Amino acid sequence: MDIVKKIATVCIIILNVGTVYTQSATQKIDKDYYRNLEKLAAVYKDEGKYFLADSLYNEMIPLSKQYYGEASLKYAKVLNDQIDVRIESDLLEGLDNSIEKVLGIRKKYLGENSLEYAEGLNNRGRYLITAARFEEAEADMEKAAKIRLNIAGSKSDEYFNSLVNLGNLYFYKQNFIKAKDCYLQAIENSIQLENKRNQAFASVCLASLNIYIGEYGEAQNLMIQTLPLAKNYLGERHPDYVTSLSNLGSLYTMQGEFAKAEPLLKEALQLTYESFGEEHSQYFTTLNALAYLYQELNMFEQAEPMYEKSIMLRKKLYGETNPVVATALNHLAIFQINIGNFKKAEKTALEGLKVAGKSLDVSSLTHATLSNTLGMAYLEQKKFDVALNTFKNAAKILEENSEESNPVYLTILNNISSTIYEDTTQNISAIEPILLYTIEKMRSIYGEGQPQYLSALNSLATFYKANDEFEKSEKLYQTILNNYEKNIGQNSWKYITFLWNAALNSELLNKPEEAQSRYMKCFEIMKTLTAQDFAFLSEEEREYYWFARLHMIKHWQEYAVRAKILDPSLTAFAYNLELFSKSLLLNSSGKLQETILNNPE
Repeated sequence: MDIVKKIATVCIIILNVGTVYTQSATQKIDKDYYRNLEKLAAVYKDEGKYFLADSLYNEMIPLSKQYYGEASLKYAKVLNDQIDVRIESDLLEGLDNSIEKVLGIRKKYLGENSLEYAEGLNNRGRYLITAARFEEAEADMEKAAKIRLNIAGSKSDEYFNSLVNLGNLYFYKQNFIKAKDCYLQAIENSIQLENKRNQAFASVCLASLNIYIGEYGEAQNLMIQTLPLAKNYLGERHPDYVTSLSNLGSLYTMQGEFAKAEPLLKEALQLTYESFGEEHSQYFTTLNALAYLYQELNMFEQAEPMYEKSIMLRKKLYGETNPVVATALNHLAIFQINIGNFKKAEKTALEGLKVAGKSLDVSSLTHATLSNTLGMAYLEQKKFDVALNTFKNAAKILEENSEESNPVYLTILNNISSTIYEDTTQNISAIEPILLYTIEKMRSIYGEGQPQYLSALNSLATFYKANDEFEKSEKLYQTILNNYEKNIGQNSWKYITFLWNAALNSELLNKPEEAQSRYMKCFEIMKTLTAQDFAFLSEEEREYYWFARLHMIKHWQEYAVRAKILDPSLTAFAYNLELFSKSLLLNSSGKLQETILNNPE
């Protein structure tokens, strides 16, 4: 606050528009004025108010050039400080020239074995990461880290900075073991220095990594510790506090705690927009997380434009071949699978793999993840051979990188089992050991109440049902339904899938009353969800939506006809199903109406 008071005597700070009234061109440059600008810019930078800091640096650069000279260390310092905040703000245009200027001046006056030169190298490495030039970035950042370690030692802020930035680099390169080791060293460094701000910053980075690689238990424990730390020592509007909010919101979404997730993600998105606008990595990352939440809530009309906007912003900011674009394309492809647009999902996943191939090694987690999504698109189109090969190739990538405990690997194994089961030419006896392994791993990662674990149980129950072991499958279905109702609720298509499978099993167990109760419950939930979803879908999406549910409607109608001898009221049930199909027709137009009317089913 003292700094602000000093500067208030020299310049007027207009806080409501975030600009600074500069001295007139005729006013004599004052050293004190420049120093106070420098101090205030450092305060803004420390608080994460990067745009305010940048506006001050814009004023300081011509003053420094005029007063100290363009080849001076003072000029190099203010230029480097601006580079720092612009990388944080994702304002990357023209930075390469400024970075080379800084390095040239510092090399000339201080030599390459200096903390200042190391700082310039580190910033160049950070800039190269944004351009996906990872090998060049690694060379610069490792050299900077060695210089800092030799001069400042392992217990220094400079070396801490290198550890975190190297961790970020390895995270981007998807070398997760090295990334985690760097973050853990950085946390240990901050604890030894009793620096709570640094500890909060490094902990946010580690939590982001834990979520990405599926170590949700570790991530949740760390987030519980980190959120108050970030709030107290960084402030509620600091970008790293916002990242903490977004991380925790994403974690809650993955755990099915949607009511907790939404306010956190909305707050993170709003804070990011107010601080940086839309063209910032934190904004599109949080936007994507919110889209995924809405997808899980079947709010497709809100989710799809968010996914598409996230891709557009990433391409605009980083170019079309950056790995973050591939990740966003994967999210969109999964969404397209969920709404039944399998051909479009196939195309999107292939585009993502093409993007990833230009910037990442073919053994990366991103390649495996996109391959898994592509396999899902093939499986839904009944292209069993190509789906199975795609899943096996994805699993091989992770096995070669010792990633067998990664949730993506377990999802791939589950998809391999599903493909073998659905392909009547395959021997399904190989499925059970794969499923039992997957279930145990899912339990240890997610716990017994989460959708991922329950989906694995459903696959095992389906396997037992296919082998006429109906009592075994019934016990599993009861566990699945009870846990899903308790932890997540009933209003979701995933729950309908589980309940429908359980109803089929009840039929096979010759329990008609239980089967009827389950089928009718499925139908009532389906009507509710369709009322929420259908009116907001495009004509093309409605077509895919209708076909994705047609097999259920057909089966229920056949069941009603078979069972009406035992219960004549089922005639009304069959009639309601027919009305349901007609309601889809009346809410559609053009091509879909013609499709439904001409369908022999």
